[in-house]
Amino acid sequence: MANYLISGSFALVSAFVGMFLPMVSTAVPIQRPTNLLLGFVSGLGWFFAGFIDDVISRHVETFGSIIWPIVVILMVTYFLGRQVSDYPDRRFVIVLCCIFLLFLIVPGGWAANTPLKYIPTYSSILLAVY
Repeated sequence: MANYLISGSFALVSAFVGMFLPMVSTAVPIQRPTNLLLGFVSGLGWFFAGFIDDVISRHVETFGSIIWPIVVILMVTYFLGRQVSDYPDRRFVIVLCCIFLLFLIVPGGWAANTPLKYIPTYSSILLAVY
């Protein structure tokens, strides 16, 4: 049970870092810090749903902003909890890798001025839609 609490807390923190960190941090030395990997995983729902219907439609908005993040959080919680449960002797290394993953942040201006701007992150799609 503790393994799933660890993985659930990581899933919630990674959801915040992937979806909301670029939008809420403007008074720090790194303007709009973006975690490209977690932002990409969070923005994938908007990206694929946009192919099915118009990006600003109510259904795509519901899927991209509510359903997909919940699915991602549940999947990360389940699969990370399984890994920590299956390999209890490597729990420290797994948690350390997860913490390292949270700190893979690039400045938003740097990501916007390079070919990385074509990666469909959650914040970039949200800013484009609204």
